[in-house]
Amino acid sequence: QTLSFKLHSAGTQTEDIITVVIAAIRSLCVVFPSRDQGAGVFAVVSDTLTHLRTRKDVVKCIVSSLTEPTADDSLAEEFMRYANDRLEGAEPEDKVPDNVEDGPKGKSFSSGFGRKHYRRPNALRVLLSAVPVAGVMREFKTALAARLLA
Repeated sequence: QTLSFKLHSAGTQTEDIITVVIAAIRSLCVVFPSRDQGAGVFAVVSDTLTHLRTRKDVVKCIVSSLTEPTADDSLAEEFMRYANDRLEGAEPEDKVPDNVEDGPKGKSFSSGFGRKHYRRPNALRVLLSAVPVAGVMREFKTALAARLLA
């Protein structure tokens, strides 16, 4: 609740909220065992994700962080980590076997050897779950058009 109280105060910049949420997700992934990471992350940041949905500039902040990253931009860093995982052959979310447990309990699947592998929540995907996809696509189109015309 302290996190929510501080981040939901008037005058807090959306970029700052996003940075704190990403740091919280990374920290919680260290604190919680892998099978509980998804549930722990969503239990802590769900109020803040709900708050981000009400902010008019959240989509613009996310897209600008991805398209025009700065040196200290944690969202761009998270995007690069996600992209590198995909390039290194990590199994995409849509290719996970059918016995995946969805929701805040985390993502798990059987490896075929009787063990379960748990995925660490990806901060970028958690943030994108808080915003409408159509808004993100529209903002990406606007950013791309601005870059092409510049």
